[in-house]
Amino acid sequence: MLRGLYASATGMTARILQQDLIANNLANVSTNGYKRSGALNTQFDEVLLMNLSQRDPRSSRVGPLSRGVRTYESYVDFSHGTVTETGDPLDLALDGDGFFVVLQDGELRYTRNGSFVLGAGGYIMTDSGGYLMGTRGPLRVGSGTLLVTEDGKVYSRRSGVQRGDAPVVEDEYIDDLWLADFEDRTALRRVGDSLFEYVGTQRVDLIGQIGQTVTVKQGMIEGSNVNVVKEMVDMIECFRAYESAQKMVLIQDETLDKLVNQVNRVG
Repeated sequence: MLRGLYASATGMTARILQQDLIANNLANVSTNGYKRSGALNTQFDEVLLMNLSQRDPRSSRVGPLSRGVRTYESYVDFSHGTVTETGDPLDLALDGDGFFVVLQDGELRYTRNGSFVLGAGGYIMTDSGGYLMGTRGPLRVGSGTLLVTEDGKVYSRRSGVQRGDAPVVEDEYIDDLWLADFEDRTALRRVGDSLFEYVGTQRVDLIGQIGQTVTVKQGMIEGSNVNVVKEMVDMIECFRAYESAQKMVLIQDETLDKLVNQVNRVG
């Protein structure tokens, strides 16, 4: 009886974690570059029940009994979000696999959120104060306008000397954009603000591959990959599963109460 209570309680615990992940996904549905999270459940190791009253070992085996369910892994879904056009030169989107490399608090971080701002000194930065990285360091366009080609070359566009009636612009080459990808994306850990840290050893720098396996789209932004309808359906299913496990706890509690207070009562 107590094993049944424990098994039902583990089901409730697993659904609470799943519900937290779904709620976080829905809260970030409008966050640029956000990647949804999910949970994978598995059962605890089964135990083999034996009938000790039987002398014959061939007939004493009752069968396996599961001791409940547990969440053994939460994961990040790195599928691409919807790309929308903004027209802002500081907005960048990646068409293909890869991540922008950002220097945040002295550490390298990785993101698909291409919504950048012009920071102090003309550096291209994230809203949280990280520096967008080129192959030679943080990207700085100064007083010019950011220009990024599809193959990741970064220019600072400035007004040149006026010649007649036609406006003149000058493009100064700054650096190549630093993009990276990972053979093992399970080694990416969230650190907030749509940023990830990498705790593995197999980072792949996409230098020389930009424009081939991945292209950069300026004036566009990648949104969240959260599907609101799917998350709402998952939330309802999760709530119903939690409710079922809760009812099983109540039923077994009532049965245990009768066993203790009525069945064994001395007449």
